[in-house]
Amino acid sequence: MKAYKAAEQAGANALEHALECGKHLKNAFEAVGKRKWKGWCEEHLGLGREVSEETERLYRRLAVAVDKKGDVFAKCKSIRDAMKELAKYDLKSETLVLKPERKHTPRQTHNGNTVTGLAPPEADTPPTGLKAELENAGADEIIVNIQDDADKLEEVAKASIVKLSPEKVCDALTKAWSADELRDLIKRVNMYLGPPTATTTTTTTATDFARRTFAQPVQ
Repeated sequence: MKAYKAAEQAGANALEHALECGKHLKNAFEAVGKRKWKGWCEEHLGLGREVSEETERLYRRLAVAVDKKGDVFAKCKSIRDAMKELAKYDLKSETLVLKPERKHTPRQTHNGNTVTGLAPPEADTPPTGLKAELENAGADEIIVNIQDDADKLEEVAKASIVKLSPEKVCDALTKAWSADELRDLIKRVNMYLGPPTATTTTTTTATDFARRTFAQPVQ
């Protein structure tokens, strides 16, 4: 806790204290065991109150990396730098090894347009990619890993949207986007749906209602 508090107060120079804290966490984890670890952290660290699960996990992973390769963070000046460096390595191997790079190759979208995408990993390589990174990373690491990668951001956005109802998507967008951005989305949705089909009855379908509503946004 002393090292943790020092890291919290050190600002940009917090990495040294974070690594010291991680070393103590790693030793405690090995002594306590995985099954009892969360309870131990709640009792001794105030997990969720004083120390977040993400920070505890990150500091411990940093220490694991140093234990396997002592100079892995030698060029890092901050915890953020160390997080970026950590994302390059596979911590599950006996020695710290670089993760295999994913190759960008053409792939086809639903409308036939060719865009650059990520090729699937080879069959004989360890599981990699966004899913593996999300499963093996804390929240802080995830943010760093995807914030500068357009392909990963797109994957996360798609995976998130498909699990939301139209109402929740609408609520999220209206809170995050400007009126001009929303109007541009309306135009694109209308273009995707196409013109309403002529009907011989006066019944208004849900699709017709959506098209008319999108075409006439409230000012």
